[in-house]
Formats: sequence, structure tokens, C-alpha cells
Amino acid sequence: MFDYLQLRWKLWNLARSWDGIEGANNARMEEAKKRKAARDERYEMDQYAAQDYFEYQNDVRAAHSRFLVSKASQLIVPIPPREDKTMWDGDQMGRTSLTELGINTVRSAVRAEQKARLEMFLMWVPGAVGILGTLIGLAAILMGKK
Repeated sequence: MFDYLQLRWKLWNLARSWDGIEGANNARMEEAKKRKAARDERYEMDQYAAQDYFEYQNDVRAAHSRFLVSKASQLIVPIPPREDKTMWDGDQMGRTSLTELGINTVRSAVRAEQKARLEMFLMWVPGAVGILGTLIGLAAILMGKK
């Protein structure tokens, strides 16, 4: 649970920083349009904005990857081999993170394992409730005979 909260906090911080970066990029672009900047200059600014967006997307994927790999390790779920280029991707900063296919594959495996563990627990609940009800009924009968 704490890992999930850390992930949500990291994603929230990334979204906030992206909002600031996007706002600054939009303001620079509007300022360039007002002063009638050259088309090449506006194109270059647009390229920098796109690069910022892709860096943001890589940060989000890296956060999800760290969370899912950690969760898979805790549950002893197999993680795709790092050599598999369909599951792992590298970015400009040298980080390797799961691709969308990798994220979906690991997420599915983690959810299946969590479901299996929950079903194992829930299998015992009806029996435990039945035994508890029997004990309460027996105690009521024994107390009523006094």
C-alpha cells in the first residue's frame, strides 16, 4: 500500500512539474508569435517543447516500471528479461523502463497473483464463519440451561 502511495505522489509531482513546463513553453510560444519571430525559431521552440514532453513521458514510464518491478519482486512474479526489447526500452538518460507492452504484461501478472492469493484467503472464510457460528450457538445453549 505504501509503495502505491509513493507512486501516486511521484506521478502527482511529475504532473505538477509538467504543468509548469508546459505553461512556460506556451508562454514563450505566445511571446514569439506576438513579436513575429521567424518560423525557424518557433519550430525550434516547438521541438524543445516536444522533447520536454517525451522526457516527462519517460519519467512517468520509469516510475510505473519501478513500482511494477518492485511489486512483482514482492509477489515472486516473473519479470521479463532485460534483453527483450519488446518489453524494455532505454531512454536518453540511460534508464531502462518497461514499454507499454511490458507494463501491461507485468501488471496483468501482478493482478493475477494478487487475485490468486485473495482467493486462497477467501476460500477459508465460509468455514471459519461456520465454526464461529457453531461455537456461538453452542455457548448460547449452554448458557441458557442454567
